[in-house]
Amino acid sequence: MGLFIVVRGFNHYGDPAHWALQKNAILDVFAFVNCAKYPPSLDFILMTLGLGLLEGVEFHRLRPVVVFGRVPLFYYVAHIPLMHLIAVAISYVKFGSAYWFFRSESIADFPSMRPPGWGFRLSVVYLIRAVVLVIMYLLCRWYEGVKRRDRSGWLSYL
Repeated sequence: MGLFIVVRGFNHYGDPAHWALQKNAILDVFAFVNCAKYPPSLDFILMTLGLGLLEGVEFHRLRPVVVFGRVPLFYYVAHIPLMHLIAVAISYVKFGSAYWFFRSESIADFPSMRPPGWGFRLSVVYLIRAVVLVIMYLLCRWYEGVKRRDRSGWLSYL
């Protein structure tokens, strides 16, 4: 990883696209690690190999990320119906019904009859997303335990 930082820091060799300072620090970091993947540049190879050396290292603060990373397809398959269930539940609480949620003529105009007041401020959307992440973390941790206890071949795909 150190070699990547040195080579990328010189900004003359290792990647066809040079990085440049941006308007804030986080964008500077993004520009610095934005390396050509196809064809793989020297910087990209150094960066990914450097991260690969950290594979056995335990980062306790990153435990939730590791849980999601061990069951990615399960997360993907489970989070969509969970978010829809939450949307229907919120609709029942806020409007007393969710009939319009299931009566669209086509997917292009879904939902077809939005009730007045449909939608939320961005802060509420972030709060709902945080709730989804907590629920998904608990589900993924449970499923990770199932995969660890049961070595059936089909479970490796989820």
